[in-house]
Amino acid sequence: GRGGGKPDMAMAGGSNQAAIQELLAAVPEKL
Repeated sequence: GRGGGKPDMAMAGGSNQAAIQELLAAVPEKL
């Protein structure tokens, strides 16, 4: 978690790191 605009994703990353990485790769502009 680098502190994006959605804390919900950061929390979910604890259990679904793979899913988070996919989201980050899909929308790197939102980082």
